[in-house]
Amino acid sequence: MLSEKLLICQDKGITLSCIADGAALNLMVGDDIYTLMGSALDETIVASSVAEDAQRRSISAVCRRAMGTTSVYVEFWGKTDFTDKAIPLITRRYGGMLSRVAGEGKFRIDLFFEESEESTK
Repeated sequence: MLSEKLLICQDKGITLSCIADGAALNLMVGDDIYTLMGSALDETIVASSVAEDAQRRSISAVCRRAMGTTSVYVEFWGKTDFTDKAIPLITRRYGGMLSRVAGEGKFRIDLFFEESEESTK
């Protein structure tokens, strides 16, 4: 999925930087991971592609696990209303928290999931 999104970004002149610990998302089933990350990247690609300044056509995505918490954030220049309903739905399904932060022309979506006993087995 990341390869597909990278090709789309390249076609639109968007730089995509991704650092991901795939094992951090083991708490989810594969379809939910694909939908969650795909939806987040799709929304940010649309928002980034209209940036007038080519230097601001960039997306950073990070997924990691630390201290019993999995965090995912996607940051980009631009504006979006995040109309996709899958992101909050999947976040709630796994007991996670979702926040959206905007300021100084940047927008960021943050997702946090606490590890449960079952997800560490």
